[in-house]
Amino acid sequence: MKELLRRWLAIAPDVRSFRRQVVLLAAVVSGLAAVALVLVVQLILGGLSARTADQVLSTRADAVINSVRTASTVATVKVPPGVLDVGVAVYDGAGRLIAGRPHEHLSDAYREAEPGVPQQAGSGEGRYRMLARDFRTPGGGKARVVMIERLAPYEQAERYALLLSLAAGVVLVGASTAVAAWASRLVLRPVTQMARIAEDWSEHDLSQRFDLGAPTNEIAALGATLDGLLDKVAKAIRTEQQLTGELAHELRTPLAAADGNAQLLAGRSDLSVEAREDVDEIQAACRRMADTISSLLELARTGMVGSDVSVDIRRVLDHLLEELPATVRPRVSFEQSPTDQRAIAVTAPLALRTLFPLVDNALRYGRFVRIQVDSTTTHCVVNVDDDGPGLDEAVRAHAFEPGKTTGGGAGLGLPLARRIARSVGGNVVAAAPPAGWSTRFTVTLPLAATVGTEDGSQVPAKA
Repeated sequence: MKELLRRWLAIAPDVRSFRRQVVLLAAVVSGLAAVALVLVVQLILGGLSARTADQVLSTRADAVINSVRTASTVATVKVPPGVLDVGVAVYDGAGRLIAGRPHEHLSDAYREAEPGVPQQAGSGEGRYRMLARDFRTPGGGKARVVMIERLAPYEQAERYALLLSLAAGVVLVGASTAVAAWASRLVLRPVTQMARIAEDWSEHDLSQRFDLGAPTNEIAALGATLDGLLDKVAKAIRTEQQLTGELAHELRTPLAAADGNAQLLAGRSDLSVEAREDVDEIQAACRRMADTISSLLELARTGMVGSDVSVDIRRVLDHLLEELPATVRPRVSFEQSPTDQRAIAVTAPLALRTLFPLVDNALRYGRFVRIQVDSTTTHCVVNVDDDGPGLDEAVRAHAFEPGKTTGGGAGLGLPLARRIARSVGGNVVAAAPPAGWSTRFTVTLPLAATVGTEDGSQVPAKA
């Protein structure tokens, strides 16, 4: 039972789709209608079969009574030969059988039958409908005729009608479900396309609008709503980019002063070992802050990167290794160094600032780091693996929140890397690590159609 519930919960999110809900609702409603139709048809046929059998019995009884009355001109009841069918019996006023033969399994029912009231009678061979009639002959003689009608033909007709109703119900449910699926797909296709286009615009081109005119129908009203949302998104992003650029620009001056003073201190020969270590730490912090500010300024300047921007991912990774201290470079390796060019639609500084915090974190917590480069039809995928302590669920849930850190940093590297990646149409996620490794971060960056070369020309990129 638990396994069945687990499987149902696994597919339950699919039912949350509005289109699937419409199709499911149509199937349920049509199914209920089909069940109701089958029940109503069976009830009607059941009552109709009983009435038809009673009408046949009444007609046959009238025929027998008329024949007996015609033949019986005296008080003695006389039954003409050939009048009685199988299962028809005539009794005199004293209840003695004078003609016919009752059904062998219904003798008691024949004798106890209530006159004038059709009733059910059953035997091992099936069910019957029974009718008894009392009458008098012209000579004053009393008699009773009792007869039965087999219900098997009527029941067979009901079974055929049931099968036909079930088949019609299945066709009804299938047709209504298919029509609902087709209609919902047809109706919701423009909505899905508009949502996809709006999402693409919000990431790459904030100036585009649907501009469907006056909201004369639901689709046009949705287009107007999405246009309004795109206006608000564009305004918010422009405001954020402007604020980011201004703050980064204002921070450059005091940072340059701090870095310059640190360099002057580092040049003095009278510093103690502890003081020199402090100065080196200040210089490293200044460099990291300068890189962060440069990334923010680049992000604010470029905004949404256009399709004409491209750089080879291997050149970005080579530059990344050059920025690492020489002592830690041997700890970084490629499982399979890419031999083909993978051009990404991102400027080199932004791509570098996206990848560097991940490699830096991996080196901080692990002994060895592996970088894998792969690609899909639309994105370049870079996996950064390390053999450190790994990420528990509590840390994983807040790894990309600004200010959240388990080390000595400021907790801005991962949030900034994800923000840059998402701003250019990619993403950074904490993925499940492969065997032999404890942590994996996956970076996806959009592929470009061309890749830049050393001389500035563009060549087709290899997928």
